[in-house]
Amino acid sequence: MIHSRQELTLSQRVVIKAGTSVVSTPDGYPSLSRIANIVENTVSLVRQGKEVLIVTSGAVGIGRQKLKKQAMLQQSMSDILSPKK
Repeated sequence: MIHSRQELTLSQRVVIKAGTSVVSTPDGYPSLSRIANIVENTVSLVRQGKEVLIVTSGAVGIGRQKLKKQAMLQQSMSDILSPKK
C-alpha cells in the first residue's frame, strides 16, 4: 500500500480499485465522467512507465438498475399513475 506520493513515484506497478459506487451513478448507470477520469489518470501513469491494473465490476449498480426496471415492468398502469404513499 502506498502511503505517500513519493512512494507512488518509486512504484513500478499501480493497482486502481474502483467499486460500484465509483463507476456507476446511484441509478445504476455507468458514470462516464468518473470512468473518463480513471482513464485519464491511468494514461498519465502509463506514460510515466508504470504498469497499471484496474480492478472493478460495477455489478451491484447494474443489478440494482435491472431490478428497478423489472419491478416497473410488473406494475400495473394504475400503480404507476397513482403511486402509494
